[in-house]
Amino acid sequence: MFSREEYEERRHRLLRLMEVEGLDALVLSASKVESGYVRYYTGYESQLGIQDCSLWVVVPGSSRESTLLTNAVWDEPFETAGVDEAVIAGNFGSEVLALLPPKVGRVGIAPYPSFPAPVYAAIESRTSEIQDVTSLMLDLRALKSDAEIEILKQVAAIADTAADALLRQARPGVSEREIAAEVERALRLAGSGPIIFSTILCSGPRTARVIALPGERRLQNGDLVQLDCGPSLDGYRGDFSRVIYIGEPDRRDLAMCETTALMYEKCVESLRPGVRASQIARDVIEIAKEAGYGPENFYQSRIAKPDFVGHGIGLGNPDAPQLSTADDTVIQAGMVINIEPILRIPGRGGTRIEDAVVVGNVGAVRLSACPIRLWQTGEHYA
Repeated sequence: MFSREEYEERRHRLLRLMEVEGLDALVLSASKVESGYVRYYTGYESQLGIQDCSLWVVVPGSSRESTLLTNAVWDEPFETAGVDEAVIAGNFGSEVLALLPPKVGRVGIAPYPSFPAPVYAAIESRTSEIQDVTSLMLDLRALKSDAEIEILKQVAAIADTAADALLRQARPGVSEREIAAEVERALRLAGSGPIIFSTILCSGPRTARVIALPGERRLQNGDLVQLDCGPSLDGYRGDFSRVIYIGEPDRRDLAMCETTALMYEKCVESLRPGVRASQIARDVIEIAKEAGYGPENFYQSRIAKPDFVGHGIGLGNPDAPQLSTADDTVIQAGMVINIEPILRIPGRGGTRIEDAVVVGNVGAVRLSACPIRLWQTGEHYA
């Protein structure tokens, strides 16, 4: 997928960071729950089962400076361009200890929230200083190479096929589950790898929930229909969302759709090098406030930062940064950001428009060719 030279450049940046942070060793973990941390440096992560796990152990200056561990005995990671040494591990804790020096100083681990407990305990038995380097690893991945951007362009093209499937299938009497099945079929036929999250397809008042999985509800005239789906390619992730309506929409629903589109456009306009993510979020939220929407209409979550309107994307979803009033990250050329404005009227409905843009030297360029106002495209069945 990537050249040996690209992996070497990534590792060179990592080793420099380890030196600055005073890290004597680094252990990265990856699974279907938290991906990207190992693949970024090796080109490999096990992904068949939920219990599959990969570890990458880095000990600068040792005879085994970097080693890939995996419990996926059916995989063949040994010929990947980024792999120096691969070991099929039955017991990750003992295998990691075999790679660490008898006395090791500071050890960095990531991702901290889902790091395997037995491995943590093994490392802790060898050192008294463990550092959470999750945010540092995400920051290293925030700027995408030309090769990464090319893959993300392909992911965006795959995601666009979901919009075509949505327009073809969404009509009165068709169930949410039937539409979701056709969306996922279209993504797979277009070349998608694993679908990275459960496809969201909801209609009518259920769209106000933001996260609503497809059920047996059948579409009716006047419904808003919300899609959010996640194709992938070679581990790189897409996150694509569009809203349409069936028949003639209520004027309040149409106004909400249009305001969401204006928020998206403001985000594209504002994304340029040197601007803080927090300022972009404030500008985008102001568009909604000027249209009469308030905090009760914005996306609220204990996980997402306040005034959330987007996030980085790549090997992770989300990647750094978040477009939020609480994130002061300075935007840089080479970042790939998923714009994601969301509006909702509790009990009535909600809208979301989402896809990726790449930040260039002077502004942002969309990777998707799909219109953001998809409700204006094609026939709406009355």
